[in-house]
Amino acid sequence: MLAEIHLGPGALSQPEGPFPSVGFAPACPIAASRTALGRACSPASFALDLLSPKTDQVPRFAAPRLESVAVGNAGEQALDLYPGRAGTLRVDVGTAGHRQHPWPWVSDQDPCSPRVTLKRYPSLKKSLRDRGQLSHFWKSHRLDMVQYSEDCTAFTEANEPLINYLDMEYFGEISIGTPPQNFTVIFDTGSSNLWVPSVYCVSKACAKHTKFQPSQSSTYQAIGTPFSIQYGTGSLTGVIGSDQVVVEGLTVSNQQFAESVSEPGKAFLDAEFDGILGLAYPSLAVDGVTPVFDNMIAQNLVELPMFSVYLSTYGHELLFGGFDPSRFTGTLNWVPVTQQGYWQIQLDNIQLDGTVAFCVNSCQAIVDTGTSLITGPTKDIKELQSYIGATPVDGEYAVECSNLNVMPDVTFTINGLPYTLSAQAYTLTYGDSMAFCTSGFQGLDIPPPAGPLWILGDVFIRQFYSVFDRGNNRVGLAPATP
Repeated sequence: MLAEIHLGPGALSQPEGPFPSVGFAPACPIAASRTALGRACSPASFALDLLSPKTDQVPRFAAPRLESVAVGNAGEQALDLYPGRAGTLRVDVGTAGHRQHPWPWVSDQDPCSPRVTLKRYPSLKKSLRDRGQLSHFWKSHRLDMVQYSEDCTAFTEANEPLINYLDMEYFGEISIGTPPQNFTVIFDTGSSNLWVPSVYCVSKACAKHTKFQPSQSSTYQAIGTPFSIQYGTGSLTGVIGSDQVVVEGLTVSNQQFAESVSEPGKAFLDAEFDGILGLAYPSLAVDGVTPVFDNMIAQNLVELPMFSVYLSTYGHELLFGGFDPSRFTGTLNWVPVTQQGYWQIQLDNIQLDGTVAFCVNSCQAIVDTGTSLITGPTKDIKELQSYIGATPVDGEYAVECSNLNVMPDVTFTINGLPYTLSAQAYTLTYGDSMAFCTSGFQGLDIPPPAGPLWILGDVFIRQFYSVFDRGNNRVGLAPATP
């Protein structure tokens, strides 16, 4: 069902059409203070959903030349256009069901919303196992995943568990300095700092990685503040510097970041990534450094203060400034952030084969791209491993690959909606012909005041497209397209 909405400079008119219950402001002021974010931005196709208050119909607009949308109550919707431009929208009206909150503006194929293509590499754990070095790694780092799942209580906000990175597979590229020096990083919603190895790093862990050379950058400024993050049994230390950081064409000026001069152990030596770019709230940032995404917002580099993550089978990307409706099915479920540090939300409960088993009276969780697995309190995870038939093998929990079709579903109920993981989704398979399968759950006790927490890492995010909305302090979730 198609209709046209004509866009003129500073005005919007809606002809008689198939959705009279959707209200529009008859005249919308131009957002004169924003001129295409101060840079050339060619016309593109955007998507917008507005909730009809009477019918729950959700018209979807393929709209050229839209800068932003402010959605209010019925009859109060307003569209801000690029100054002085006019256009026509062809409207395809469909039914998408009820939503509690109107949708904001949504970027679809906007060239001003950069997409960072995430590359997928074999995880560190897989590489170590293939070389026959996994058992030695456990011992050298005093790590045993089974024991860790049963009595780990060492986590603090300043102590980042090393195990979080063992199964990491998704990395992106950034550059720092003038001329640009390129680095491979984890885009991590569970931390807030950016760090890369320094040319002055004395650790073996820096040997195989790109190292930042401040003397080679004409835009570098020394800050000199000491920096330290605890990782498992060792610490990453360095100093703070400032330079321009480029993420997929977005140039962030005067970004403070850590230059590591000491990195712990073999984990970072064998890792595929050089550093980490944190995307959590500023309150988590070590040394009070302003995170990269906050500077993107402050410097008007993104259309909207949100980003989205897609980690599916055949494509992996991070989109700044909006989200892409083609990457998920159905509609987004918006979940309020309960505490602004991590991207923390409330879990209603966790079910095994339809029966509530954990988090009976609700609990807290974080959506974390920097954690490869799904973690939870060790007592609960131990019970869950037993229920799905996972048994200890070589320091981790393994399952019979031949049993995946009969293993139970695990469902996380969030904001009243079920998010179900099949056994194929919550297990990891290594080798050819399903040679070895491990559980995607890991015990991790996070004590108060930060915890207890469940962590919904990449095992969860692979199945559910995730939108991180700083403007409204909420997380959007929907089933990811394959």
